[in-house]
Amino acid sequence: MSTHEQFAVQEISPSYWKVTFSNGEINLIDPDTIGQLAELVTRIEQSTDLTVVVFRSANPDFFMAHWDMLADRSRVAAMQPAPSGLHPFADHV
Repeated sequence: MSTHEQFAVQEISPSYWKVTFSNGEINLIDPDTIGQLAELVTRIEQSTDLTVVVFRSANPDFFMAHWDMLADRSRVAAMQPAPSGLHPFADHV
């Protein structure tokens, strides 16, 4: 897809955030989704006062549809393992 920001974070309070996912017409998951989600998870983990995160979709008909089959496979193959040792797709989605 593109490198636009896919996760809009609205910090309602230090303990409560709303995160809206938006990626194309049907919210395809692509390499950018994986990278941005990893960054968001790190941010969530580092927020000591945060207790609730509500995820929602910008499209009421789709949350996260499926993997974008047109995504650059070489980018996916080149992704470094996540902290768990797994491929980032398996670790974050």
